[in-house]
Amino acid sequence: MASAVQGSEIRLEKKLEQRQKLSMKQRQSLELLHCSRMELEQYLADIISINPFIETEELPVDDGTKEFSTTDSGPESTEDESLYDELNAENSDEWLDFLPVPETPAGQTDFLLFESAPGPTLEENLKQELELSTLPENVNKELCLYIIEQLDDEGFLRIHPADVAMNCNAGMDDVERAVGFIQSLDPPGVGARNLQECWLLQLERRGELTPEFEQLLTVLADDVERNRLDLVAAKLHISMDELKLMFKKLKRLNRAPVSADSNTVFVTPDVEIIVDKDGEFFAQCPREKKQYKLSGYAEWENAPDAGKDFVEKIRDAKNLLEALEFRKSTLLRIGEMIIDKQRDFLESGPEKLKPFTMKQAAEYLDFKSESTVSRAVAEKYIKTPQGFFPLKYFFSAGYVSEDGAEVSRRADMEKLRELIETEDKCHPFSDEKLSQLLNESGHPVARRTVVKYRELMKIPNSSLRKEHF
Repeated sequence: MASAVQGSEIRLEKKLEQRQKLSMKQRQSLELLHCSRMELEQYLADIISINPFIETEELPVDDGTKEFSTTDSGPESTEDESLYDELNAENSDEWLDFLPVPETPAGQTDFLLFESAPGPTLEENLKQELELSTLPENVNKELCLYIIEQLDDEGFLRIHPADVAMNCNAGMDDVERAVGFIQSLDPPGVGARNLQECWLLQLERRGELTPEFEQLLTVLADDVERNRLDLVAAKLHISMDELKLMFKKLKRLNRAPVSADSNTVFVTPDVEIIVDKDGEFFAQCPREKKQYKLSGYAEWENAPDAGKDFVEKIRDAKNLLEALEFRKSTLLRIGEMIIDKQRDFLESGPEKLKPFTMKQAAEYLDFKSESTVSRAVAEKYIKTPQGFFPLKYFFSAGYVSEDGAEVSRRADMEKLRELIETEDKCHPFSDEKLSQLLNESGHPVARRTVVKYRELMKIPNSSLRKEHF
């Protein structure tokens, strides 16, 4: 029931709304589904440390994966420190300093580790993602391109929207819509104006942005900076323990959309596609290093004197294991979907990638929303007979060629890259010739599109590619 004011008249109105509210169990399942493998390990470590009914069993891993070890992350902090001790870091100039950068677990195995050579920059990746995206009608593409060019190396937008509007002769509403679209791209938090907005965007992408987090990161920032944590908890109407958990969740987030101080990349497949001896494909999840199970709860579950805290922890432990199973089964279903929809890719490579959108994937998997698919594939990787790929790689727009074949835009770009890599370097193909060759191979791409793809991949024109000896 709401009040409405018309002139000097005040009256009450009834308004009926339908809202879908997720249960805590559903929210946890979605939260774990969104986590990358490293985030999942940290999440489980946090939960297990406070729940005595979850037992961890180390499993031997011997699947032929080359093992690497990172450097030790240093002494661990003790768990019996008070909240104030945790938040009062010495020599801290701002309230965010008490949240250290998440550390890489020592002794990490079962991943592909490599030092990334100078490759596509953030700007290049975002421009390519923009080209492959379908923009809403009210979002100006040129504004988006200009905003991407203004991002710093960490992915922050340091220029004020008013300056963007003035420089591009655009309205503020147009600028805000363009910024909002850029912020919907990857990595999560890109286009944020400051650290607080970066965290807000990350929480929103994870489906974890609550009114309490929004208030903590905006209107209560001054109180946190002044260490008035009891006042912060009171204003949020939560306990100090709940506030501590909020800070722990922020601790797992990235301080910037892009890390500017390291080029070491850890890639752990979340799902694998294997070929059996008969040449058939099947999906599997890599063997885990740890197994989680319920333990020591039987005598408490139905005991009449069991306290409320014990009953809740038993329930939480069961929900966690169900959420882990939901995550695993969803990733397996996505792997099976890729086998079904992208068999030509698995057999022949990226040139045969077919267009397939997240909306189509949601319908295939019988999900109510494509956002669930987006959560499931975010920051996850798949190992295929064609190599390692981000799961997002398999979702792109496309078209139907004259012979009725479905062709992905990514496949066009991969074929273009292949033609350029195999050309005679003393007589490189012109853009017109590349267009002709692409058309002959079943990729109807105009010359101007060749130029666009070439620029997206940072490949110079034929005169610059020419080798004289």
